[in-house]
Amino acid sequence: MTRDYKIIFTSVGEIASIPNSQDIYESLCKTLAEKGYKNLNRAEDNGGAFILSCVMPENTVLRPLLPLDFGKRKITSEDYPVLKKIKKIKYICNDLISCITGENFYTQVLENLSAEKWDVQNGILATSHGQINYNPEEYITSVRRLEKGMFVTKSERLIKTNNSRFQIFLKANLSNIEKLLCPGTRIDMGLYNIFEIESVKECYMLETKKGILISKYCPIDISKEIDIKNSYFRVGIQNGIKYIVEGSVLKPTRNFAGSYQENKKHQAKLNGRGYLLYI
Repeated sequence: MTRDYKIIFTSVGEIASIPNSQDIYESLCKTLAEKGYKNLNRAEDNGGAFILSCVMPENTVLRPLLPLDFGKRKITSEDYPVLKKIKKIKYICNDLISCITGENFYTQVLENLSAEKWDVQNGILATSHGQINYNPEEYITSVRRLEKGMFVTKSERLIKTNNSRFQIFLKANLSNIEKLLCPGTRIDMGLYNIFEIESVKECYMLETKKGILISKYCPIDISKEIDIKNSYFRVGIQNGIKYIVEGSVLKPTRNFAGSYQENKKHQAKLNGRGYLLYI
């Protein structure tokens, strides 16, 4: 039986970048393979058993790629500072998700930011940032690395996460996922990219007519998987593999799935099975 899980994790020390979903996916597949499972990072072994979302700050969702429509609200010069804030939004706090489904979402955003009822900090739109533990800080430092048999010192950009908490959603039909990915499990992606799982909890996804895409999505037959006319989406490309971009707002059909993609020319793989957070 397929279940949805919410995984919370934090960084171990400094990191080079916020990992993307493919980085996390490959690391967790490796962890499961070490515990006796097949290599789920291969199309023939996965079979839809393991679908992962992108990385988001805890208690947030990606900003939906809806048209920046303010309805009949007239934009004046006084609104320009607020419009700059709106452009900086990357994530939306969970307590505002219900507003997305209503009409004129960005009109509400504009008016509430103007009235200082809502605010944008670190790219997150929220009514209060007290409930969000996300405060990354970038800085430049000297790092020694081994290159061609010699140690060299380079200036690199690193991120202090300041105990920021991240979340991913996992859809799996593995019955004992909580034991396999229990608190303390390392997500190791190399130097300056090590994380530790804080908690793994099963969650219930109530399916509705629309959802925000929180993973990369490679449709097998897009016309049969989503209602194109009533969806908003963008297309991206990674190592020669085309996909629907995270944050797209889709109206799925019963055939919504996506596929695992490989590009042998670029020696690249992409877990393009779609993951929707219904709204």
